[in-house]
Amino acid sequence: MKKIIILIFAFFLLIPFINLKADSLEFNKEEVVVNKSSYQVVKRTNQDKLAFGIEHIRDEALSKSESLLTPAINLDPQVTNVLNIPSNKIVKVINWTFQSNTRWVRQTVKYLAKDYEKNNPGWIVLAAVNGDFFDIDSKQLYAGSTTSAAMNQGDLVRAEGHSTVSHKQIGFTNDGTTNSVIGDALYQITDQHYLTIYNNKDESIIEVAIDKFNEEPTGDEVSLYFGYPYWNEDKTIRLEYKPTIPNTNSFTVKLAERCYPDDKDHIFAKGLISNINESMQLNIGQFSIVTNNEDIISKLQLDTKIRIQQNVIGDYENCTDITGGGVTLLKNGEAPENLEAITDYRHPRTYIGKKKDGTISLFTSDGRQQINGMTGVGYEEMTAILKYYGCVDGYNVDGGGSTTMIIRNEFGDFDVVNSPSDGSERTVSNAILVVAPGAKTYIDKVNDVEASFNYTSSIKDMIMDNTKACLVDKNGNEKEMDIQDGSFKFDNLNPQSEYDVYIKYQLKYNETVIDGASAKVHFKTGDPKPIVNIVNYEKVDGGYRINYNVSDPYNTILYLTIDFEGDFVETSGLVGSTFIADSQVTEPNFVLSMRYDLRSDPNDTLYMDINIPLKVIDNTPSEETPSKKKCGKKSAELFISLLSILTIFAVILKKK
Repeated sequence: MKKIIILIFAFFLLIPFINLKADSLEFNKEEVVVNKSSYQVVKRTNQDKLAFGIEHIRDEALSKSESLLTPAINLDPQVTNVLNIPSNKIVKVINWTFQSNTRWVRQTVKYLAKDYEKNNPGWIVLAAVNGDFFDIDSKQLYAGSTTSAAMNQGDLVRAEGHSTVSHKQIGFTNDGTTNSVIGDALYQITDQHYLTIYNNKDESIIEVAIDKFNEEPTGDEVSLYFGYPYWNEDKTIRLEYKPTIPNTNSFTVKLAERCYPDDKDHIFAKGLISNINESMQLNIGQFSIVTNNEDIISKLQLDTKIRIQQNVIGDYENCTDITGGGVTLLKNGEAPENLEAITDYRHPRTYIGKKKDGTISLFTSDGRQQINGMTGVGYEEMTAILKYYGCVDGYNVDGGGSTTMIIRNEFGDFDVVNSPSDGSERTVSNAILVVAPGAKTYIDKVNDVEASFNYTSSIKDMIMDNTKACLVDKNGNEKEMDIQDGSFKFDNLNPQSEYDVYIKYQLKYNETVIDGASAKVHFKTGDPKPIVNIVNYEKVDGGYRINYNVSDPYNTILYLTIDFEGDFVETSGLVGSTFIADSQVTEPNFVLSMRYDLRSDPNDTLYMDINIPLKVIDNTPSEETPSKKKCGKKSAELFISLLSILTIFAVILKKK
């Protein structure tokens, strides 16, 4: 009985140390059924709050679907990742294609996120998934392009799709309303292309229709010249048309920001005017406006930004970003009537949902890895999943090996949180990014006791205030200081030590004040730098002797030289002297120059140059010498007198 009581007591002592995190996460345990398919979560392994109210969920679940071409009668394991993004005017959902000037370039979702940040200073990517289907076999004139239309922050980089399969568009309004996602609607664009001219603040100042392609304008017409690809008669060889522009009233962009001509009738182009009134043949990736319209001509100057595109009208007109998609999975809370009839297999999937309050949900379901509990899902199963997580609308996008979800980590890099079936990220044509305003911190230099940094402080449409730099050592101790002007430095650091640095700030954007923090930047200070104990020169017969004594206990020095008049002499060690003859020197201006590597991280080799002073030799006795001699003489005289007295005293005693 005593042993039992002890065991019970020990168990209760251990309770605080038992990890109950995964089992303690709450989730809906009810099964959701759609037609002949069902979905039910059995374990929630992650429920993380990201910045700006974004939520990431990872669930282990079971599903079945008898409506598949290969019916799944039994419950099979699934892994679902969900991103819930509240609809507001701060966080935006962006469709992004790689910023290439002349061609479509496929990249991983991670790389697309980094490319967005590079081209949009002041904005950071918080999370992302892959987007539209794409030309995976590179059979199109523009190999690797998206299957359907693509709009990036108002730029309709691809106006129409190329697939014979009926694909649909998914649009994001980014207006903070419940109408955050547009799908399963009529996609329409203007027949004409339009020229937009921007001012130096990147604001549109005029938009006019393009009247002609690759033809000289008449009257006040505006004509666009551009090169484009086309097939030979049997569509086996890709050819290029290269027009020549006139040398009057022509305004040419030779190196475009983007220039994507799908064919002779469709193009997106954007860039800065680089040449005016110069006749030249245009290659693909170059375009030119030719017009006699005086009002248009007055606004076209060197370095003026211009854009050519068709405009979206109708149901998608208010969308800032558009991606292509496939099957509509859920509409107004109900499964489409024809969903069960669509031929279907289980695959990894990426899909997009919208909740009644406008919250956008991005989903991945992993598949083709049943041994790891990742079976993959069909269309009806996706509908059940959308309903399970509270969505009222839902749309399928590209899946299979493309299915990827990434989340920004505390160091500003991106972690893949699902399990791509290829074993690694596949390169894709576009990604759906979740972005928000924010600053970034960059390392400038690191030595043994100092580290300097830069940060983004000039952000379009935002006011950045109350900025503080925070230094965190390996023990979690934090040091904070106020900063401004885009740079700062921490000194008095410990050599050979690891630190993290980030900045805290307030941003005012869209009349909202945001408390934010940059991602952490990790660095390591280097070994202690060399110390110059002695360096001087003295005039000797026939030349100069340079004396030096340098301490370098951590072997950081790569070279040590004496520089003079464009020449140099290497030292024979860290301690010694070097002789330089009179014939080599016009003026005795010597410099001790060293290059050393402190092995910091990030690493950099550093330089130290010291002007060598003349060694002055003074043979005049110092002021202390006479007084010392005088003091010594008096001491000797006193000693002799004392000795004489003692001798006399001894003689007297002896006589007595």
